[in-house]
This record gives sequence, structure tokens and C-alpha cells, in this order.
Amino acid sequence: MTGLEANKNLIDYFSKKDSLNYEDIEKLEPKGINKNEKIAAYLSALEDLTVSQVLFKNQNSIIDNKEIIWVLKKSLGLYQQNVILNSQTSFAISSVINQFAEMAKAKNLICNPLLIQEKDLLSLIEIITLLSENNKDNGDSDNKKK
Repeated sequence: MTGLEANKNLIDYFSKKDSLNYEDIEKLEPKGINKNEKIAAYLSALEDLTVSQVLFKNQNSIIDNKEIIWVLKKSLGLYQQNVILNSQTSFAISSVINQFAEMAKAKNLICNPLLIQEKDLLSLIEIITLLSENNKDNGDSDNKKK
């Protein structure tokens, strides 16, 4: 398990819960991997989230490692991000959105490649979700034919 995988799993975990204690690390996904490797990956990811000030680390006893509790500083839903896109990426995003908007006759989706906004990224997510659901449905019907 990599630190990046552990970080992703922790973000998923903290999107539902506000705290994590040391003993709960073993209960996190994935199951069935080397316990020491898993704990090391999670401890590394927890340290990264603590250093980046997403979590508080409360250690009640320095001797007993199992008394450590990590607590969210604020709900993950309250964090915002600024994203910088180069022109090639902006034009690619707008191209996909605008092609879909034209096909769906949805002028409200039209995207300005020089001014990508959050609504455009949400449109892109909706397009990808729709396509993946259609692909899944087509895969299901293909399996029924076999």
C-alpha cells in the first residue's frame, strides 16, 4: 500500500467521521495486506495531513502509541482549492463540454476556454458520470446477450 492510497482512504474516512484513533487504523481498507505495511502507510499519511494542518494530533501518552487520536480541524467540505490550468488543458476541457452541449442542445453548458469556472468542472463531472453510467449499462446488456 502506498502513502497516496492511504491518504485517499483517509480523506474518504474523514468525509464521514471527525476523528480516528490508532486502534482504528487496522480496520481501514484494504483488508488482507501486511499489517505493518498498512500501519506504516497510514501513519505516514496521517502525519502528512497533520503537517498540512488538516488534522490535529492529540497524543495522551508518549509511551503508549495507541493513545493517539487524530481529529479534523474543520469539515473537509469547507476546504476550497484554487486550480491553475494551462491553455492546452483549458481548451481540452472546454472542447469536451462544448461538444456535449452542442450534441445535447444545452446552450447553458457552453464553456469559455479562457475562463474555466467551477460550473464548467461540474459539467465535466456530469458528462463523465453520464458516459460511465451508459458504458456500465451497455456492459450489462452485453453480458445478458452472452
